[in-house]
Amino acid sequence: MSEAKTSGRGALHDVRRRLGGSVAANQVGRRLWSWWSHRRTEVYFLSYPKAGRTWLRLLVGKALVDELAPGQANPMELSDLHRFSPLVPRIRVTHDDNPQLKRADEVERDKRRYAGKSVVFLVRNPRDVVISYYFQASRRRDRFAGTPGEFLRHPIGSLDTILAYYNVWAENRAAPARFCLVRYEDLHRDAAGQLERVLAALGRAPPRAVIDAAVEYARFDNMRALERKNAFQSARLRPADGADPESFKTRKGKVGGYREYLSAGDIDYMEARIRERLSPFYAGYIDAGDRPA
Repeated sequence: MSEAKTSGRGALHDVRRRLGGSVAANQVGRRLWSWWSHRRTEVYFLSYPKAGRTWLRLLVGKALVDELAPGQANPMELSDLHRFSPLVPRIRVTHDDNPQLKRADEVERDKRRYAGKSVVFLVRNPRDVVISYYFQASRRRDRFAGTPGEFLRHPIGSLDTILAYYNVWAENRAAPARFCLVRYEDLHRDAAGQLERVLAALGRAPPRAVIDAAVEYARFDNMRALERKNAFQSARLRPADGADPESFKTRKGKVGGYREYLSAGDIDYMEARIRERLSPFYAGYIDAGDRPA
C-alpha cells in the first residue's frame, strides 16, 4: 500500500478514535477521506450515468495494464493502477456530484475544486442517455416504476437534469488544468483514435498494438460475455438479472436506440427541450444530432 494511502487512512482512523466512533466521527472521517482522496487525485474521469463509462473504463484500463502491468491488475479498477506502476497517474472515476439524484436546479454549478486537475469528460447524446438511464433506474436501482415516456418528464435525474449537468461543464470547462471532451459517438466511429487521445491526456502513448488489443477486448460482444460470467467479480460489470437483457450494464451499446422506446409525442417533447436548453458547446447533439446512418 502506498505511503499516501496509508497516511490518509491513518488520519481517518485517528479521527474516529478521538470522537469515539460516533455518527459525528463517521461524518468527519468521510469528509477527511474525501479531501485526502481529492488532493492526491491527478486525473478525473467524469460523466453522467449511462454515457458509456464502463466501455471507456475498460478500454483505458486494458491499455494501461497491457503496457505497464501485464497480468497484474484488474483493468476495470483504474484507481488502483497507480499501485502497479508509478507511470499511471492517480485516477478517480466518478459521476461528479451524483446529478442523477437531483433536479436540474439542484445540480452543482461550481467546479473550481478541479483546478490543477485533468478532467476527461465523457458525454453521449442526451436522447440515448435518458433512455439508458431509465433502464438503470427501473431495472438496476428500483428508483422508477413508470414508462420511458413518463421518465422522460420526471423532474429528478431525467432529461432536464442531464441537460443541466452538460451545461454546467460547458461553462466550467476551463476550471481544470486540462479538459478532454470524449463523445460516445466518436468512440463508436473511431475507438482507437479516441483511446489514443484519452491516454495522451494521461501522459501515455503506448504502441499501436496495445491500442488495438484494448479496442478488440472492449468490443460490445466481449464485454457482454465478460458481464455474463461476472469476470471481474464486480458490480461495475454485472447484470442485475441475468435473465433480463435490459438489466445488463452492456445493454445495447447503440447510437440512436432511444427511438425504440419513445412515441412521436415523446420525441417531439424531447427535441424541443434540447433545442431550448442545451448549450451550443454540444452543437452536434442539437436538432437530433448523431443520427445513425
